[in-house]
Parts: sequence; C-alpha cells; structure tokens
Amino acid sequence: MKVKSRKLNKSHGWLSLILLVLMVFIGASCGSSSKKDKDKTEALTEEVQDVKEAVEDLVAQEKADIKKSIESAISDANEQLSTLEQKIKDGERKLDAKTTKLMNDIKVKRDSLSEKLSEIENQTDESWEEFKKEMEHDIQQFKSSISDFFEDNI
Repeated sequence: MKVKSRKLNKSHGWLSLILLVLMVFIGASCGSSSKKDKDKTEALTEEVQDVKEAVEDLVAQEKADIKKSIESAISDANEQLSTLEQKIKDGERKLDAKTTKLMNDIKVKRDSLSEKLSEIENQTDESWEEFKKEMEHDIQQFKSSISDFFEDNI
C-alpha cells in the first residue's frame, strides 16, 4: 500500500488513532474461529503494518529534509561569515562593536543549530512533530538573522 507522503504529513495523530482502532478491531476478532474472520484479521494486520511503515518512511524523509535544510543554512552562514571576515582582515571593512556582537550572535545560533542537528535521529515518531516545528522555526529565524545581518554589513 503506497501512501503519498504529503497526505500523511499532517496526519500523524490520525494515523495513530486509526492504528489503535484497527488493533482493537483485530483484538476483538481474534476470539472468532471462522476462516473468514481470520482472513479479515490478517488483512487488517497487513494494512496496519503498511500504514506504520508509511509513517516511519515519512518521518525518516522529513528528518532527512530538516537535516539537509540545517546543513545548508549553516554552510551558507559560514561562507558569508568567512567572506566578511576576509574583508575585515584585508582592511576593506571595519569591525565595530555592533557588528562584532551581531557576528557572535550568529555564530551562537549557528552552533545551536549544529547541536540540534545531532538530536534529529534521537526523535521518536511521537516527539518528531513538535521537534520538527521547533526546528523549522529555528531555521527560519537563523536564515532571517543571516539575511538581515549581511544586508546591512556587506
């Protein structure tokens, strides 16, 4: 059973509920001895397994996407910081207290994202949605900080 990942994206909770209902149905059906009921139970068990695998695949893909997004944002920031630091070193750009503070703030945010990058794989299917929302927010804030800083300083 092939389930489109976009359809599942916002339905982790519903899928959990469906799995629970199906498991209850399967449990209730187990007491029956008819061949037809056993076939239905097996079919439902297979469907539950398919849904579970689809959810796991979706979460794995989302983790990979978030990881790639973080790595890209960090790489872009490092490149831009390196360029600015080279301009400062070459005397093309002066470094004032405000710029120094902003650069340090960006580096702290970058390091924080790097730390969170290592936490991605530790997230369970249950904790993933909240973690993903937090990461998407943090990535967007980081990108915005970088954009604002370099818009004013390069």
